[in-house]
Amino acid sequence: MKNVSVYLLAFVLAILLTGPISAQTQITPEQMLADANSKIRVAQDVMDRATKLVSDNPKKEELKTAMYLYIEAGKMFQEGGAILKYLGPKRVNKTDIEGCDKAVDSCLGAVRTIQAALRGRK
Repeated sequence: MKNVSVYLLAFVLAILLTGPISAQTQITPEQMLADANSKIRVAQDVMDRATKLVSDNPKKEELKTAMYLYIEAGKMFQEGGAILKYLGPKRVNKTDIEGCDKAVDSCLGAVRTIQAALRGRK
């Protein structure tokens, strides 16, 4: 019983000394916006790399690599867009949100095109 009391006391002291947990993990809207913009910039870079891979008569492996890059770019555009949607129209332009949605659609279209080209090369 003594050991349990010591552990309980240590646990309570640790909570009191560290403060509320939520205060340590709060993210401001500005930080969220910066995170969204970072994801979107990286997604655009990844998409640009994929586009370069498929631009000049690509080989089968280049097509596969580009397809995976488009998938990853689409995921990042989707994540960034979700953050922008969450922040709402007071902090984010509607055109930025629509731009993310269009970029996701563009990535999906590129993946479908590559899949069709790969099926044709078998």
